[in-house]
Amino acid sequence: MTNTAMAHLKLKIPGGSQFFGMAFFSVRLCISMFFIPALFLVSCFFLQTAYAEENISVKNEKFQDAALKVKPEEKTGSASEKTFEEKTAKITWFGHSMFLIEFESARILIDPFSDIGYPMPIRPIHCDICIVSHKHADHSNLNLAGGAYALKDSEGFSNVRGVGVNLIKSYHDRKLGADRGINYISVFDYDNVRFAHLGDLGAYDDQLLKSLGRVDVLMIPVGGYYTIDAYDAWEIIRYLNPKIILPMHYKTEKLNPKNPIDTAEKFISGRRNIIYFENGSCEIKLNDLPKEEMIYMFNL
Repeated sequence: MTNTAMAHLKLKIPGGSQFFGMAFFSVRLCISMFFIPALFLVSCFFLQTAYAEENISVKNEKFQDAALKVKPEEKTGSASEKTFEEKTAKITWFGHSMFLIEFESARILIDPFSDIGYPMPIRPIHCDICIVSHKHADHSNLNLAGGAYALKDSEGFSNVRGVGVNLIKSYHDRKLGADRGINYISVFDYDNVRFAHLGDLGAYDDQLLKSLGRVDVLMIPVGGYYTIDAYDAWEIIRYLNPKIILPMHYKTEKLNPKNPIDTAEKFISGRRNIIYFENGSCEIKLNDLPKEEMIYMFNL
């Protein structure tokens, strides 16, 4: 190779500074080609995430605002509140010792009377359970009971349509039934509220009262002569401590004036915790019984 060619070749070979300059430029070019797009993509990702979170936050705020704007009456009617309202019992007193207790799942007719002076109900009275405390005509008129009911007129326990019914043997008089026979006290339970109908109870002791267990609603005779009187009724009430007291089997203007039983005056004398119902019936909330004992009186 000639000297001229060698000289010309040397001119095309870059020097050390030029070489490193070109290398640095190449590295920068690579960084620009790969790093900047990657940085752009990462920035887009974070911006999208921030936007989504802000959008969710705005939606939550709108939802909360909408919830605050719901009127109270629009929020009523939920399943729990409806269930609470449905847990009631309607109690109808026809006079004497005859009651109709109506639960959501069952209707209980107790001691249907004969023609003793009170208006005779329209026949038949549909019921699922008919309870007869004893076989006297003024407590056992099955002509007033209608429907495919279960008759309960003897000692023992049974469950009918969700109602546990227990009949407990007692006596109609103080001579162990020698004068007026056997009487059955009925205790029935619905939705953890216990009802007791004492029938024509004529005698009692602590053992009998203990066998009744807890009583929340008590139907109790107060007229005396054929049954316990007002004084004995209060002795039993003090033992059982019910929340609702329904006096029965007392004289009213509907009965024959010669009937020897007393009115309810002796029983309610001096009592202030009395509620009067004009239509012969009332409805009680099973989830909200009175905190203190109350006497319910029905005007027929």
